[in-house]
Amino acid sequence: MLCLRRIAGGTKDEMDKLIDRNMLSRPPRLMLACGVVAAVLLGALGGGSRPLGAAEQPTGEQPAAPPAAAPAATGPVEEMAVDAALARRINEVREIRQRATPPDDAQRRLLEEYYSKYALARWTLKENEGKLSDGTARSFRRELRNDLTYPRSGAHDALNEIALNVLQGIAKGNYHPAARYNAMMAIGELNEIEPQGSDPGKPWNKTVPVMLAAVADPQQADYVRVAALLGVLRHVRAKGLTDELRQNVTDACLRLVNATQPPAGRTPDGHAWLKAQAADILGELGRPGPKGEVLVGLGKMAGDRSTLLLARRAAVRALAKIDPAGASPENAATAALGIAAFVHDICQMEEDAGLVGRRIKERIAIADEAAKRLQPVVGEGKGREYLAVVQPVLKDLVAALSSSESTALPVIRQQREKLQPLLN
Repeated sequence: MLCLRRIAGGTKDEMDKLIDRNMLSRPPRLMLACGVVAAVLLGALGGGSRPLGAAEQPTGEQPAAPPAAAPAATGPVEEMAVDAALARRINEVREIRQRATPPDDAQRRLLEEYYSKYALARWTLKENEGKLSDGTARSFRRELRNDLTYPRSGAHDALNEIALNVLQGIAKGNYHPAARYNAMMAIGELNEIEPQGSDPGKPWNKTVPVMLAAVADPQQADYVRVAALLGVLRHVRAKGLTDELRQNVTDACLRLVNATQPPAGRTPDGHAWLKAQAADILGELGRPGPKGEVLVGLGKMAGDRSTLLLARRAAVRALAKIDPAGASPENAATAALGIAAFVHDICQMEEDAGLVGRRIKERIAIADEAAKRLQPVVGEGKGREYLAVVQPVLKDLVAALSSSESTALPVIRQQREKLQPLLN
């Protein structure tokens, strides 16, 4: 199975950073992560779920009526025609970019020709597959960003529009996966205001509907969906979304979180990866939803044993970030039960393995934080009953794992048994 690095046209450093920052907690999971995302990126879809005690992997849920996976290509990939003669006009293009005034009609036509027929068209050539990502000084994605960062350039907005139009076509077209993936990544990197010094700039909100459309498109390849969700996550972290866009992002991510089965042709691993990305985004948004629907969706995902551990962990991590104020006690109870099931099952995994793994500390820590978040809103009903069991269990697990991992296994078994009645 191919690694994400090769599929996306990236270097090892860039792919390691993407995987570690957005999906996984520890670099030792790199080989698994590469395999998982390779399945997503290549559309190598099919296969069954792993048992509870298997190594941590992605899992998936999707909308009530999940979209079908993108169909396999029926023929060889295409390449855009590249007009190499336009390379000789680079000095004219630079001069237009450096001006403080917007381009006139003739200058706009030159920019359109240069980028659509040469600069961005090169991305689709198979021979350029390794030149696309950020990992090299002369990468095409970095080249595009440099072109957009001239201070006070009057051509910036026009170039944004040109780039978005061409990149959309590449991301959706029948081109090699590295071109399509990096085109969507580049869309997520477009800015309304470019970073300058300590000013972080402002991502371009016009790209958000484009990325959400790619996530929802049943004909789109899953590896492009991965890139689109990474772009959405960047926008959410920048905190510049309008209320309407924020709601649209929430709705799109909830459809993924609530989908309990992968669409036809997608592996449980690939589906889990996308669900984990969606949960991460909802956690960054930090809101329970007007009717508590985010809290409920994440709680159910955390407790869903048909979902692989990667996605369940992401759901609990998101619950640890969400401010539950305004959520009903019933919503909080659903989330609390999901946390209980997650903790029970990670304890079961340690028991089945007969040893205490290194990752359980981190998993218990995020579950503890998520449970504490719910405490103010559980009311007097089921949620309080669940937390009355879960929180002492977590406290004892934290203490046992802090003292000696080698002697923690009997405590893990004892605490898991305390959770079992909640799940019957």
